[in-house]
Amino acid sequence: MIPMRAVLASCAVLLSLGVSACDTADVPPGVPDNLPPVAEFLISAGDSTYWVRSGADGLRVRSAPLLLTRTDGAFHELRIVEQTVDYLDAQFVREQLYGFPLDSRDSILLFDDATVSTALAQWQTEHPDEQPVDIDDIDAPEPATSATDFLEVIDVHGRWVSWAYALDVDIDGAVGHTHLRRRGVVDITTGAVATLDSLMSSYEARRIEQRGRASLDTMLEVVRQATDDRAARARATLHTFSFDPSAFSITNGVRDPAITFHIAGTGVDGEALELLLPQITIDSTPAWWADVQPTLPVWSDDSLRVRWSHNGYMVVGNVDSARTQLTLSLMSDTLNARPWAIAVVPMPTYQFVALDVPPITETVRTSLRRAFDRASGDIPYAVRTSASLPQRLQSRLLLR
Repeated sequence: MIPMRAVLASCAVLLSLGVSACDTADVPPGVPDNLPPVAEFLISAGDSTYWVRSGADGLRVRSAPLLLTRTDGAFHELRIVEQTVDYLDAQFVREQLYGFPLDSRDSILLFDDATVSTALAQWQTEHPDEQPVDIDDIDAPEPATSATDFLEVIDVHGRWVSWAYALDVDIDGAVGHTHLRRRGVVDITTGAVATLDSLMSSYEARRIEQRGRASLDTMLEVVRQATDDRAARARATLHTFSFDPSAFSITNGVRDPAITFHIAGTGVDGEALELLLPQITIDSTPAWWADVQPTLPVWSDDSLRVRWSHNGYMVVGNVDSARTQLTLSLMSDTLNARPWAIAVVPMPTYQFVALDVPPITETVRTSLRRAFDRASGDIPYAVRTSASLPQRLQSRLLLR
């Protein structure tokens, strides 16, 4: 197992590397009869959003470590806020997910769990003479006490934010430990936790839930009947897995909305286990999907090329051999059009948001500019993201 402090240090290095690519870049315009198509859009990839503008003046790209989504015509930014308290022999890390409407100074708390804060208060009561330390300044050992949580944005579909949460609490001298994993969906405009009924009709919600329960039953039965060594070890934990209709994320198949249920379990030694059930397509497409679908990519049959089309132009991404990066280019949708290089970006890609048709207002443009300015110099608020590859590339069963 990689030490938690080493993991956090590595994350800090990666984030700092990501920010180094957040400056504005100019691509020289082509000759007068070969200009890039007129376009303006945002595209989200990895932990960053890329703002692309092109036309007679050439092509300009600006990137920043932030994740934006648009719903009802308004932009919202997602941020994970981390609070870390280190002692010589203890570490406490708490994370919270916030939504920030770009047209407001307010913030909306989207997810929070008080377990780490409670553990910290209890530890401070029991160790009143201990003082916090800066582990960057000392050669600190691995802590005997550790209470940490970890948040990740799985995907964003308009107002709906799918998140994953991990909690690990190991208190020195305590009986037992806490290790759990959760997933869910929240409304970025209100902070309300999404239910199946809030996303679709009641009839469709019941059908989706029944399909999910049946899928779990089938999966558990397959494990019970299997004879290999891995299945034998897994059978000892099957009683810890139960279906929770609120534990799900939103995903998409071939540009259609779908639900993926998350099943949490516990290993024989207390470690957190997870099952991800096969995605279930929502047959009666909800009204909110109409705004989401244009933001989604279209993948080639071999999953090596992806594209977004809008207003006479295309954004095309070619997947590298390691399936970790996309080479993005812009081109008109005419035959034999010239590709204009945008950037090489980390996978996964999230969404494409057009800013040209309909055009954004100057007020919105100013809000976007301020968000990019802030994020470019504000590494701690970068949002970790982990949207999935096409469903055919995913592992349908995760039993760790």
